[in-house]
Amino acid sequence: MYDFKVFPQAVIAVIASFGSFIFGIALGWSAPAGPKLMSNENSFEMQKTELALAASMVPFGGFFAAFITGFIRNRFGTVKSIIIFSVPNLIGYLLLVFAQKPWMLILGRFCIGLACGGYSFNNLTYIGEIASKQIRGILLTFYEINIKTGVLFVFVLGSVTNLLITNIICSVIVVIYAIAFSFFPETPMYLMTKGKVDDAKKSLKVLRGSDYKYDNEMREIQDEIDEIEAAKLPFWLEIKNKATRKAFCLVAMMFVFFHMSGTDAVIFYMTTILIESGIKFDPFVATSVLGLIQLLAIIASAFFIDRYGRRFLMISSNIVMVLGQLGIGLYFYSKNILGFDGYEYLTLVFLCVFLVGFSFGVASVTFVLVGELFSLNAKKVVSPVAQGISFLFSFIVATFFPSVADAIGIHTTFFIFAGFCFLSAICITLFLPETKGKSLYEIQKLLINEK
Repeated sequence: MYDFKVFPQAVIAVIASFGSFIFGIALGWSAPAGPKLMSNENSFEMQKTELALAASMVPFGGFFAAFITGFIRNRFGTVKSIIIFSVPNLIGYLLLVFAQKPWMLILGRFCIGLACGGYSFNNLTYIGEIASKQIRGILLTFYEINIKTGVLFVFVLGSVTNLLITNIICSVIVVIYAIAFSFFPETPMYLMTKGKVDDAKKSLKVLRGSDYKYDNEMREIQDEIDEIEAAKLPFWLEIKNKATRKAFCLVAMMFVFFHMSGTDAVIFYMTTILIESGIKFDPFVATSVLGLIQLLAIIASAFFIDRYGRRFLMISSNIVMVLGQLGIGLYFYSKNILGFDGYEYLTLVFLCVFLVGFSFGVASVTFVLVGELFSLNAKKVVSPVAQGISFLFSFIVATFFPSVADAIGIHTTFFIFAGFCFLSAICITLFLPETKGKSLYEIQKLLINEK
C-alpha cells in the first residue's frame, strides 16, 4: 500500500493530459477536413498546395512554441501557461469557424499548432511533477494514449458531421479544458523553485491527500532542485558534455526517422490516400476504423515497453513499418503504373500494418527515451531544441507530401518512406543503447562508454 492517495493525482493527471487529446485533434483534423475543403464544403475554393500548407501549420506552430514554452512556464508556472496557450488555440479554431479565405485557415492552423506545442511541453512537465514516483510511469502513458484518442475523435467527428460543426466542437473543448485547468494546483517542484514552500505543501496535500506526510517528499524535491541548479548550464556549454551530446544526437536521429517514416503523411492525409486507392466503402468510416486500431495498439504497447526493452521494440516496430509502407507503395504501383484494378482493401490492410507497427514501438518508445537519455539539466536545456527538430521535420513531411507524391508518384513516395524505416532499424541497432532497468546515472555512463 502507498502512503498517499492515488485517486486525486490520477484524476488530475488524466484531465491534464487532455491537452494531448487536443493536440491529437489538431494532428488528425486535416484527414477528414482535406477532402471536404477540396470539394468546396466551405464558401471558398481551396487549392491542393493551400490545403497542404494548412495541414502542416500545426507542426510549424509547434516548432516556434518549442523555443518559448520553457520561458513562459518558468515565468508563469504550468497552470497559467496552459491557460495562456489556450488563447491562441481558441483564436485558431475561431478562424477556422469564420474562415472566408484560405489564409484564415492557414493562420488558424498556425495558432493551433503554437498552442499545441505549448500544451505538449507543459502537459508532460505537469504530470511528471505532480505524480508520485511510484505511479509516474503509468500516468505519463496517458499523454500518448490521449493523442491517439484525439486523432480518433476527430476522425469519427469528421465522418458524422460537417466541417463547421467539427470546428465549433473543437473550440468548445479548448474552452472547457482551459477552465478546468485553472482549478488545478501548481506543481510542488515549480512552487519550491520560486521559494513558495507553504504553497508547495498545500499542493502536496491536494495531490496526495490531507493525511499525507509530506516532509520526505519535500526534501527529495529540494535535493532535485539543488542538483539541477548545481549543474545548470546554457545550451552551448551543456552540449559540450559528451553524454549530453550523444543523447542529443540519438534523440535528434530518432525524431528525424520518426517523421521521415511517413507517419505525418499517413495521419494528415489518410482519408485522401484511401480515396485515391479507390476503396469501395466510405473512406471516412475507414479512417475512423484505422484510428481505433492505432489507439488500441498504443494502449497495448504500454504492457510491452518494460518487458522487452527499448531497442527490441524500436527495431521490430520499424521492420513492421517497412512492410506496411512497401505494401502501400506496391499497391499504388500496380494500380497507377501497371493498371491492375481491384484489391483496393489492401490499402486499408497495409495502412493498418504500418499504424500498428508505428504504435507498438516508435510512437511510444521515442518519447520514453527522450526522458531517459538526457540528464536532469539537459532535459531543461537541450530537450526543447530536440522537440523543435521534431516539429520541423513534421512540418516538412506534411507540407511536401502532396506535391512530392504528384511529382514522382505516390508509390515512389511510400517506397522512400519504407527506406527511411529500414535505415532507422539499422541505425538503432548500431547506435542506440538499451536503457531498460538502468538508472539515470548508469545511462549517462553508458553514453560515454564507461562501465
